[in-house]
Amino acid sequence: MFTEGASKELAELAPAEASKVREWLDAFSRSPRRRELHRVPHPGTPVYQGKVGRHRVLLSQPWDVNMIVVLTVRADATIPDEDEIKALLPPSPDDMSSSPPKSVLGYLSEVEIENLRSIVSLRWTATRGPGWHVILGDNGAGKSSFLRCIALLLLIPDERSALRIDMKSWMRWEADRMALRVSVAVALPRKNGLLPTEAAEEDWSEEESSLVLSGNLPSRSTGRSRMLSGVFSAGFGPFRRFTGGDPEFERSYNAYPLVARHSSLFDERVSMTESLVWLKELQRKSQKQPDIAKLLDQLITFVNQEGFLPNDVQLSKITEDGVSFVDASGAEIPISELSDGYRSVLSLTLELIRQLASHFGAGKVFDAKAETIVCPGLVLIDEVDAHLHPSWQRRIGFWLREHFPWIQFIVTTHSVLVCQAAEKGSIFRLPQPGTDEEGRMVRGVELDRLLYGDLVEAYDTEAMGSIGRSEKAFDLLRRLANLNRKEIEEGLNGEELAEQTRLRGIFPAAHEAS
Repeated sequence: MFTEGASKELAELAPAEASKVREWLDAFSRSPRRRELHRVPHPGTPVYQGKVGRHRVLLSQPWDVNMIVVLTVRADATIPDEDEIKALLPPSPDDMSSSPPKSVLGYLSEVEIENLRSIVSLRWTATRGPGWHVILGDNGAGKSSFLRCIALLLLIPDERSALRIDMKSWMRWEADRMALRVSVAVALPRKNGLLPTEAAEEDWSEEESSLVLSGNLPSRSTGRSRMLSGVFSAGFGPFRRFTGGDPEFERSYNAYPLVARHSSLFDERVSMTESLVWLKELQRKSQKQPDIAKLLDQLITFVNQEGFLPNDVQLSKITEDGVSFVDASGAEIPISELSDGYRSVLSLTLELIRQLASHFGAGKVFDAKAETIVCPGLVLIDEVDAHLHPSWQRRIGFWLREHFPWIQFIVTTHSVLVCQAAEKGSIFRLPQPGTDEEGRMVRGVELDRLLYGDLVEAYDTEAMGSIGRSEKAFDLLRRLANLNRKEIEEGLNGEELAEQTRLRGIFPAAHEAS
């Protein structure tokens, strides 16, 4: 039973309701004048409402992708007001200066793992669509393995062979069989918004290995589903840097572009050197090719917009000799001499933009103002907080969500600050190694504390391993409580007042709550 105003995707409906909706959508698509629908005003987006059984269904078609993206079943017969509609729909052209390219939309919807290294069994599911999905876990819990599993199953066997993976080394030591499965929800442009699901499965034992790809028939040219082959995906390991890689090792991936987009997840010998080579090539070609000059200008505008790089650091120069930045004092700094945090974020961002431009085309990456990336896709990032100052750890997810609004990010971290951007997304806790725990989605009050609580509250959640105060801190808190009680009952001498003031400065939240 639907509650008033509840948003549902077709795949989430009960079979009887889904059947009614499909029949109604068929009628909708055959009715050029949409006579059975009521047009609801919304800036830039046609929105229609019609009746399915005793329910009202709200449909939206975005600007240049003929695909229904919102199904809202209402228990009453009222027309939603404009604020309700805005809350349900994707950003309008007023909020986003350009619509996404007419591209295949593909987002991870489910991961199932059995006997992968430290992981005995788990099932991860997420709401389809863009967002910030965080994977938490202790050291050795399998965070990197989780991302590698996803990346591996996005490749066909011929591509996987380029990674030189020993699958036996992936299998849990006491098991004789390993099973991996990922599902990607795929939607095509100019089609009704019925989202089929592509599922890639790997079942491996010492005797044999098999790949099963369900969904549309595989493409003859790639062996990959026709729908899945259009989905953009990329993966980034924890060692994100411009130098220090193995050039010969990196060149071995040149024949496999999709593998190259994920290779740093599997081997730390891979660096992001290619993005700097690409920038220099853009600069060289921009003198004679207007489209390349436009892409380069957009990229510089994007990197230099407010809120990306802290302390007013700006991209200032791209020449055949190198890439330089200037700091707030005006000093010029080669990109290779920036701090680890800057290089980690810049190598990720520049390499991702390079890959998007290669996949979608140079003219289809940025919006009109070059403030937003309009390409859809799936991006995996291992240890997204690596080398970042705590204030940057807090901002990075919000910034990437805002400026890559059509990307689904799956990230691993040890930082509670990274979790705060998962308000649109999810937080999943991997089982603790050596226990009978099950992987689980963080929900309820525990989730709220991670999203909105202070650091002490967030670290004291079970999802973070209940990392609370030290024993010494508890001793000091007990001493503060005793002093507060004595102040009320007897009064404090000068030395005790000074001690109370110092402890209240250390524990302001405890003082405010008392």
